[in-house]
Parts: sequence; structure tokens; C-alpha cells
Amino acid sequence: MTTSPSAAPEANRRALIAVIAVAAVAVVAVIAVLLASRGSGATDLTDRQWQLTSVTQQQPAFQGVVPAAEQLRYTITFNTDATYNANADCNQVAGTYEASGSNLTIKRARPR
Repeated sequence: MTTSPSAAPEANRRALIAVIAVAAVAVVAVIAVLLASRGSGATDLTDRQWQLTSVTQQQPAFQGVVPAAEQLRYTITFNTDATYNANADCNQVAGTYEASGSNLTIKRARPR
């Protein structure tokens, strides 16, 4: 079986989209936690499934809303052991993170 020359760029494009989606979900999760914690003071980042609802990107300029029916396809869960599991459409990644105050650092991502 041979693959077309365009198969590799398409796979790279999908991988890049998955990484961007995971990063966007992480950013959305942090923002949601920060906003919610202002009201109650008892919000937790871990053991919840966060969903991507919208994306805003500066370079290149892009803004979009994820339809409600698609939001379950773009999720991230931060576990109490400083690991995370994320889905971006059909791609799955896992890794470690560090949360400190209002900062969230994704340390490592690997395909699952």
C-alpha cells in the first residue's frame, strides 16, 4: 500500500490542529476557573471535564465558536496527580501540567 505525497502534510496539519485545540481547551479551563473563583472562592480545576466553546487566536487572526453539538469532541480533564487527558476530535493526548495561582503550564503532551 502506498500513500499519496499529500498524506504526510495532512497528518501534520491534523496533529497541529489537535495541539492547538488542546491548548485552547486548557486556556478556556483556566479562564473559567478564574472567573468562577471570583464568585465562590471554592472552584477546582481538577477532576472535571472542560469543553472547548470558542477559540480566539491573534496570529493569524481567527475567532470561532464551537457548536454545542461538537463541544464534547474537544475536552480536557486535569487530574489531581498533575496529569491531564485531552481529546481534540479523533485525537487523544495526555501529559503533565503545573498549576500555580492563576498560571497553568502544560509540561508534556504525548499521543494516547
